[in-house]
Amino acid sequence: MTNIATSFKIVCYILISLLMWGINSGYAQEEHPKTADSTAISPLFMPVFYAPIAPQFTAEMQYESIDTLNVMGVHYSDPQLYTENIYQSLGSFGQAHQSMIYQRENQYGFSLITLPYPLLFRQQKDLHFYKLKNVYTKLAYNFGFRQEHEFQATHAQYIRGATVAVNLHGYTNPGDYTNQNAANMIADVLVHYEIPSGWYGFRASYIFNRLTLNENGGLADYSNSPMQQQSTTKLYRVNSNYGSSKIVSNDALFQHYVNLQNRNKRYFGTILHTFQFQHLKSNYIDYLIDTNYYSYCLASMTDTLSDTLAMSLQYYNIRNSLQWSSYRPFTETPDKAYFLHVDAGVTHEFINNIYPSYKLNMVTPFARVHIRLFKAIDIYGQFSYSLMGYNSNDALMSTKIEWSLNRSKRHYLGLAASYGYVSPDFIMAKNGGFQTYSDSLRTSFGQWDSNFKKQNFLKLSAYWNYGRYSVRFNYFMEHNRVLWGSDMKPLVNSKYTSILQLHLYAPLRIKGFGFITNMYLQYASNKYVQVPLFAGKVSIFYMFSFFARKLKVQIGTDLMYNTPYFAEGYNPAFHQFYWQERYRVGNFLYFDVNLSLQVQRIAFYVRGGNLLSDLLSDRYYTTPAYPMKSISNLNITIGIAWRFYD
Repeated sequence: MTNIATSFKIVCYILISLLMWGINSGYAQEEHPKTADSTAISPLFMPVFYAPIAPQFTAEMQYESIDTLNVMGVHYSDPQLYTENIYQSLGSFGQAHQSMIYQRENQYGFSLITLPYPLLFRQQKDLHFYKLKNVYTKLAYNFGFRQEHEFQATHAQYIRGATVAVNLHGYTNPGDYTNQNAANMIADVLVHYEIPSGWYGFRASYIFNRLTLNENGGLADYSNSPMQQQSTTKLYRVNSNYGSSKIVSNDALFQHYVNLQNRNKRYFGTILHTFQFQHLKSNYIDYLIDTNYYSYCLASMTDTLSDTLAMSLQYYNIRNSLQWSSYRPFTETPDKAYFLHVDAGVTHEFINNIYPSYKLNMVTPFARVHIRLFKAIDIYGQFSYSLMGYNSNDALMSTKIEWSLNRSKRHYLGLAASYGYVSPDFIMAKNGGFQTYSDSLRTSFGQWDSNFKKQNFLKLSAYWNYGRYSVRFNYFMEHNRVLWGSDMKPLVNSKYTSILQLHLYAPLRIKGFGFITNMYLQYASNKYVQVPLFAGKVSIFYMFSFFARKLKVQIGTDLMYNTPYFAEGYNPAFHQFYWQERYRVGNFLYFDVNLSLQVQRIAFYVRGGNLLSDLLSDRYYTTPAYPMKSISNLNITIGIAWRFYD
């Protein structure tokens, strides 16, 4: 404990020193003021702003600007590379991943399964609404020397009163090891239109996710000792030579509303109806199976000598919500000293779980409030309570109070609290599980012995934000959390567990030099919460120009490090991470370098990843049995990005 306390003090001192240096520098990396004249800044800059959309509430639009001048960020060919994202993965982009940082954001309603693709799998809460004067289009293509291909396209346009936004993300990756291929396609479209009189409008959106993955189950000879080196990664034995997954989801939402107003445009609130249809189908299949590797599920079958194993999930969800709001949809937060906004409504859900067969209905009343006092204090509150069905008596509530020290500079102090009394994912319920095939034998794996108690989650936060700088302290408490054990059966953490978390995000910019820091300190009082004591990323770069500033050049490095801990293992048949205390990972410095060039609206880059992989050791894992990519295996990527504004 003495070493931990000493390390904690040293890291805190370093973080505070860096933070004060950045504040005193007087430059908080504010890309461009929202009211700036684009021609006064540069003929290449176009004001483009976006805001996330809440699928349930009519939340106020809080826009962020897209930096259309800065070349920084073009070399992040995958979201896992971003400085903001600290994740454990299977060592290959496009495969399963989860955050190393303890997170708990409960959402109301039915949940069949939480899939481990948060940076790939799109949901309605991930969609953005754009505010722009002209057309905004961004195209990007990335090529890895190991034959990785990635294509991204974003297009947003305002057409005769309608705002349209389309995103497309395609990815193929053969992987470094046997049976590690990935081919993913994610697409979404959003349309919003309001008639000129303003009394009626609608929003329609659709999301398609398709993941096609070869799943090798990790290295068969993995241990805490360094691997015996092979001449090529394809010679390492893996747990599955033929395992594969296909996951397809469709998510369609239509929301229309009527703004109640008289002839003098006096506003009396908004009535909204929201319809949402969600469908998910997941199939896993493996041939010539290793019965030892799959012993956890074959033990429930009589045909233990089968050569084939298949596991399936399929369900659809139909959701209808009716609500009244005192806040006009798709408008920004008003600049008033006092106001009161209220949302209240009810949601009905019909869920048809096809594999295995189970149908249920749910009703969830919900409410939200936003109060502003004295122009500087904002108070938020939110509540939902589910009736009927599997999630009966689930309750979610949250509150936040925020003091604005300088709203134009986004300088805030805040306190927040949230509490969840919720059921685990339905796949862990007594009637949940997977439909399992073993040759001609069909059964259902997952008929657990008993129903689980409600999970309890509490989160308390205190934070300080200044521009993009952020310091946050979080306290989490959990009780009766249900997780996957190493035998792939639900495991209940029945003890009250406390998690302490300190977070610093500091983007320093001094002339051409940049230093972005994203660091976490974490402590959990129970072994069933597996997080590293320290995890952080740092991006360092320098930018300069040639030919009358027409050619911009950026050189930079990205570093990631986390202390050793028992990271969760991964089971591909379930698409789930599971608790284990056999293997530690961490204590390795990931070091990448990049070079970027920008000419007018076109940016090019080259990136070399994990340069220390062949110098320090070969134990570069973030998930047990799944090595990360190494520079000796041509972990080099080149790419191009092109933006259009008209």
